[in-house]
Amino acid sequence: MTNIIFYTHTEGKWTKRETLKEPLLSELYDKVNGLNEKHGIKHWAIPEGHDPADYPELIEMEKIVTKHLSHYKNDFYLHDLHSYLEGDKKGLWLLRDSGTHFIQMGKSFSAEDMVVYKDYVRCNKYFYLIDHGEIKKLSLDKVYQLLEEKVIVAA
Repeated sequence: MTNIIFYTHTEGKWTKRETLKEPLLSELYDKVNGLNEKHGIKHWAIPEGHDPADYPELIEMEKIVTKHLSHYKNDFYLHDLHSYLEGDKKGLWLLRDSGTHFIQMGKSFSAEDMVVYKDYVRCNKYFYLIDHGEIKKLSLDKVYQLLEEKVIVAA
């Protein structure tokens, strides 16, 4: 994993807190939980080399997380941010009451991947396409259509 810089966002301003060098996943969870508790504010795990101020869509994505999730919001702050920022900035974003998942759309899919994602999509309630800063809400049918198109392109 790349180095991770922890930021807070308050009153429209990003503040850099700490950096973790090539952390293990367990270290990420421990660090973010410790920082959140110590400072009483949510921390964002941003891969080094990305300035969160360059991505206003992150604030809009957080609003969606706040609206839909009851549990496991760290899926967004630790995993989805990393996947989105380190990828090609385009993907399907799946949310449910207790978690999220970001599927990169820039990588090729195999038929086997499609089977896994088709089953996984059913576990979610809210669907968005994030495309270079633009956030578009999708229906379940549209998600399946996009996944099918991705498999055809990869074939």
